[in-house]
Amino acid sequence: MSAATILTKPMRDAITRSGYLLEQRLVPVIEKLGFKATPNERFRDPETGDLRELDISAISAEPIGEHGHEYVFPILLVACKNLSCPLVFFTQQEIRHHWYLGKVLISGLPLEILDRKRKASTITEFLKFENFHHYYRTGRVASQFCAVYEGKKEKGASPIFEAGHTIGGRMELFKDFDSLGKAVVAKKREHGNSFYSDPKPEPVNLQIYYPIFLTAGPIIECHVGGKRPSYRQVHRIGFIYRTVIGNIQREIRIDVVDEEGCRRLLKTIKIEMTEIVRRLTRRRKAIKKSLAWVTKRLSRSKPKRQKSYVSGEFLD
Repeated sequence: MSAATILTKPMRDAITRSGYLLEQRLVPVIEKLGFKATPNERFRDPETGDLRELDISAISAEPIGEHGHEYVFPILLVACKNLSCPLVFFTQQEIRHHWYLGKVLISGLPLEILDRKRKASTITEFLKFENFHHYYRTGRVASQFCAVYEGKKEKGASPIFEAGHTIGGRMELFKDFDSLGKAVVAKKREHGNSFYSDPKPEPVNLQIYYPIFLTAGPIIECHVGGKRPSYRQVHRIGFIYRTVIGNIQREIRIDVVDEEGCRRLLKTIKIEMTEIVRRLTRRRKAIKKSLAWVTKRLSRSKPKRQKSYVSGEFLD
């Protein structure tokens, strides 16, 4: 019996309406840029301990120097939604600073760097991420959005459209943003839990997280700069998801993209990784000194504190 006989047209239409084909189209695009992609990867909810599922998780490795034992690992955490309705994001002009635009999510070592006066700054401040990372080059960001979808209507009546976070009373979009936020926290803690104290200075081992929400439908930016709102279609928007996970108030910066925007974003991430490695290599002396300082400090801490530090919890 052929697949065409088993899978009727209504069955194939159901697959098309789901997000599976969208995920399968994205996987080879991700892997073409040097990532290893895993569809439907599971992770443990950092609050409940229950298993949750992420549409796509992907990792790559960028070596530092020529010795091959120090790396920066970009990690993509992707939620795919096969939406046909527009998503409208309400943007504001923001000051170019992580306090306003969302922090780069990072774990590993070193997370702090000593300057010449032995004053510690975060790795993102030391490498001046605000000069090159796309989070700080967007101009506008959003913290509010809605989906615009067709509601119930009487037979023969004109369509009635609604705006909200829940489409058709069943598809709650905030659940996808919540899953992305929890996936980031789970991955960071997983990285922290892999740490075991060693008296020798640790190598550079950083993981940088990119939460991504991919929609098949159009993305609309709404900016109210004057009396009237202006609308324009875009391929990517920066969204700050503010929530509480594990009793900690968090700001999770999420890139909302369509398929074209996702391709562009992946290329941008590769460029950023090259720049991060270049800056780490150029400041190797300060990095090495700080790794020795962090290793010594962690050796005097309890294992729970060590793992929490490496997970980057103190940065959240």
